[in-house]
Amino acid sequence: MKIMIRSVGLLFGLASWSAIAADYNDAWYISPMYTYTDQNRQSHNGKGGTLTLGKPVSDRFNIEFGAFFQNFGARDGIDRPAYDEYGGKFNVLWVLHRGALQPYFNGGIGWARNERKDSPFRKELDPTAEVGAGVIVPIADWGFGLRMEGMYRYVDYEHPANVPGGPDIDGVDEKYMNVGLYIPLAGGLASNEPAPAAAPVRQSPGYPDADGDGVPDMSDACMNTPPGATVDGAGCRLKAPALLPSDPEIEPDSDGDLLIDRLDPCPNHPSPDPFTDKSCM
Repeated sequence: MKIMIRSVGLLFGLASWSAIAADYNDAWYISPMYTYTDQNRQSHNGKGGTLTLGKPVSDRFNIEFGAFFQNFGARDGIDRPAYDEYGGKFNVLWVLHRGALQPYFNGGIGWARNERKDSPFRKELDPTAEVGAGVIVPIADWGFGLRMEGMYRYVDYEHPANVPGGPDIDGVDEKYMNVGLYIPLAGGLASNEPAPAAAPVRQSPGYPDADGDGVPDMSDACMNTPPGATVDGAGCRLKAPALLPSDPEIEPDSDGDLLIDRLDPCPNHPSPDPFTDKSCM
């Protein structure tokens, strides 16, 4: 019991520290998984499922809330009962790397209810602690992937004295495997790749451009173009195509060198510096 109390403190401490230590806010996710369990009950191994709801709280830690159910079938013989086990748990995942493969260590605490299905019928509700390791393999850009893990769970079962039936043990060891899916509920997995740089504003070298529209002031017919607006060769905001022929503010820039044809000595000769380049003449 002391080990379980210490585990509770450690897990909640890790979760609190990780939430404070890093600025990381990725999507909630669910993981439905098939569960197969090898255990030391006097019954067959268990088969069932696990469903977890989790969230990354830093670039290294996830927290998860899970529910599980499994059935342990009866073996032939005396005192070989069948059991149903179901419960809930809180886990912390330490993710070693977020990328094409995401290996992690897993630890958690919870409660498990075991119900013996044969006479004398008994029900036990006991605390649990578990540790293990696994891997998440994303297979889609938005984070959807496969998940596999191997776990060890200890159920703090105490067999009451003078009560017939049930396993003749104190404590249940469960070694189980989960195989299933990792499904983000919104967005995708966090990426460590830098965001693409913004496209540079077109500038003619050595000439001022007060409104930053890419057309130098000396040839800008519209000096107060709003930031980010798409402009024509005269520095005026583009209008709908139907209005182009009748819009007096728009003047053509045939060679696209940021100098309108009316002022360009070489209107069909693109140049990096059309104000001084007279090579076409």
